Amino acid sequence: MAVSLPIRGNFPQQCYPPQSPFPLSRSLARCPADRRARGRPLPRPALAPCVPARRSAPSRPATMPGDDPYVMPAYVKLLVTDAERSASFYELLGFTRVHQDPVFIHLRWARYADLFLVATPPGVSLAGQRGLGVIVCFSAAGDRGIETIAARAAAAGAAVDGPRDQPWHTREIVVTDPDGYRLCFVEPSTPLQS
Repeated sequence: MAVSLPIRGNFPQQCYPPQSPFPLSRSLARCPADRRARGRPLPRPALAPCVPARRSAPSRPATMPGDDPYVMPAYVKLLVTDAERSASFYELLGFTRVHQDPVFIHLRWARYADLFLVATPPGVSLAGQRGLGVIVCFSAAGDRGIETIAARAAAAGAAVDGPRDQPWHTREIVVTDPDGYRLCFVEPSTPLQS
């Protein structure tokens, strides 16, 4: 049986405490999953959906097909220097803005392919290359094929590597976003067999 947490704004109180100056990064100490791992019982809160409210940029459709609210089984958070600039870049590639608040922007590539752009807290600077050793991958198809994405990224001045045919039967491009994170867009190089 799945139990959701009480909602403060659009996020569970236990996972995103309001007193935290940077709630998305300091949430683990208060997250119920952490309590469960330490053997402490979980509270039995009222049931509520554990997903952000759906919003979109004015030029995008309000919802995506089959886009009912859902609990995200996995998602990526990227710490960015300018959330609005980064969101504009990601929307240019084909992401849809789902929600925005002063701390983060929630973007979606497809159902269960969510990405959060988290604003760097004031006065904090991050040294070094972002996402070193990590590549975040998304499936590309149709009007969001890798050639289209590569052209859009190159037009925005981003570094684009590929397309390259891989030995695991995919064709891929790697795009570097304004903060230096690397995104891989993948499509099958041979038709999928059912």
